[in-house]
Amino acid sequence: MRDTRAGPPFSSPQALPCHRTGDPKSRDFIILLAPGFIHPQKPGRRYFCPYGNQIEGALASNPGLASRITVKRISFLRPRAEVVAPLGPDNQGLPVPHPR
Repeated sequence: MRDTRAGPPFSSPQALPCHRTGDPKSRDFIILLAPGFIHPQKPGRRYFCPYGNQIEGALASNPGLASRITVKRISFLRPRAEVVAPLGPDNQGLPVPHPR
């Protein structure tokens, strides 16, 4: 049984709290670390961001949601120009919703 206290499921555009319009230019945008990155100080192993993995799982299991959000996956290495430009060099942690 679904818990109705949490609000409606994300099954329609109206149910998405971040939904704006169908216009691709006004879609929500999130920046994630590319999965399976190699940490420069720990070569030979692949790593995954646990927070990004949760978002990747939500997007993979809900194609309707994935089709309404623009996702950019970037390298682990810093500086992360895609994040520094809008948020500054002190805020490079990911995932982060990208301000438009």
